[in-house]
Amino acid sequence: ITDSQDSLARRCICLSTILRNLTFVPGNEHEFAKSNIFLSILGKLLLIHHDHPIRTKKQRNYDREEDADFSDSCSSLQGESEWWWDFLVQIRENMLVALTNISGYLDLSIYDEHVSRPILDGLLHWSVCPSAHGQDPFPTLANNSFLSPQRLALEALCKLCVIDSNVDLVIATPPFVRLEKLCAVLTKHLCKNEDQVLREFSVNLLHYLAGADSIMSRIIARQSPCVSYLVAFIEQAEQTALGVASQHGINFLRENPDSMGTSLDMLRRAAGTLL
Repeated sequence: ITDSQDSLARRCICLSTILRNLTFVPGNEHEFAKSNIFLSILGKLLLIHHDHPIRTKKQRNYDREEDADFSDSCSSLQGESEWWWDFLVQIRENMLVALTNISGYLDLSIYDEHVSRPILDGLLHWSVCPSAHGQDPFPTLANNSFLSPQRLALEALCKLCVIDSNVDLVIATPPFVRLEKLCAVLTKHLCKNEDQVLREFSVNLLHYLAGADSIMSRIIARQSPCVSYLVAFIEQAEQTALGVASQHGINFLRENPDSMGTSLDMLRRAAGTLL
């Protein structure tokens, strides 16, 4: 990497970190959510240089090493032409965190498609992306961190879908088969008792999607274990609540409903999705 390349990359990381940190300051979320320029840049950065090329089957001669061709392999193997590879991961992390922070205040329906479409496309892609890059924790974080692009994308979608118009835009973002994959991913997370945060993201998103469109309701219902997982989510909270009530009394449970392992709102959404 040349000095000029290194300087440019570090400047980009510095700027993206400043923007990310500013989104943590209370009140700034509204300003970022109103910024057409910021949202345009953010949408472009979510999926920049990330693609899944169609794999072609080739007859390889394994006896001749000189015939090895990695042109269709992972693009990080292509060497000097992609010197920015390691820097890009950190910039994408900063942008995903910033988007997650402002999503609860962001109404994408007021923006043109060239602004809203890349943001929704990026979030939906990272929510279902099967690659290790999408599901593994960011390499810049500590070893005990669980923060991955998929986790941040699901959190951002949950916050976006609080606004009804955003739910409609999510459902309208092609390809439709990706929404079916999203429902399958959310159903898979429902059974992860050890990760309550992901379970609640899934309950929230399934609730918003099912309530917005009857076609989405049918797709969710067709995920064969989804109904049983939602029932199990409610029953598990009920069993925990009974244990807390028997140990500390019913008044303690009334004053501390979250002691059952989830909130009453989450139980209502799970029940609403079933309905």
